[in-house]
Amino acid sequence: MSVDILILGVGLFNNKFYIIQSLLKIILISNLYIISFSIVFYFINKNARSSSSVAFKMISIWLVLCVIIPGSVHQYVSFKYPVNYMTDFLDVNRKQTYEVFKLDNIDLYDILMEIHPELVQTKKAQEQSLDNQLVRRSISTIINQMNIDAANEIEIQNEEKNNLIKLSYFFNPVSYVQNLWNACTNTDYHSYRNFRLDIEESIINRNKLIIIELWENNKVDKPTYQTYLEVLNHL
Repeated sequence: MSVDILILGVGLFNNKFYIIQSLLKIILISNLYIISFSIVFYFINKNARSSSSVAFKMISIWLVLCVIIPGSVHQYVSFKYPVNYMTDFLDVNRKQTYEVFKLDNIDLYDILMEIHPELVQTKKAQEQSLDNQLVRRSISTIINQMNIDAANEIEIQNEEKNNLIKLSYFFNPVSYVQNLWNACTNTDYHSYRNFRLDIEESIINRNKLIIIELWENNKVDKPTYQTYLEVLNHL
């Protein structure tokens, strides 16, 4: 009852977290979690011979389910998939970026056309001579694509790590319950993954808009600027 009251109190009196469906799911999960431990501890108390025996058994069960098993799974997963320190991003923004600036303009143009094939139909791309200054001004979209590729590689590793953790749920129930709880509050792996993908998609759409307008050689006036704001605000 105290747990349910605390969950409802926080959920109902804080508008930012007021989602009744999620609150009900959290209450259900917490009640089942508490009842499961209560049943186990009930039979321990019923069949125990002394209070010290009860305490030892209850502490042992709690340690095994809540500390030893989750900790062992975490150590195994960390050994198989070490923590990624995002060094791929550092390589892209330092070493690989310098290599991009060293490329010839025609090579940069080919890369741009591969990333944004729609640029072939723009005004600048239809001209006979290549606008070298324009190509150089478009390098940022190439570097952004390199960052996206690096992020995708990291995401593949994260997905493999998450799938390995899922395989432990049948003997690691506490972690399973914790992830169910996090899913209800949008703080689980998939919620953060979707959040990152939404940001990535917004950046891609923004860069696509900028690069197309640049290669169309559009002049920015007040109505055009307002259109940009409307598009970017909806990304």
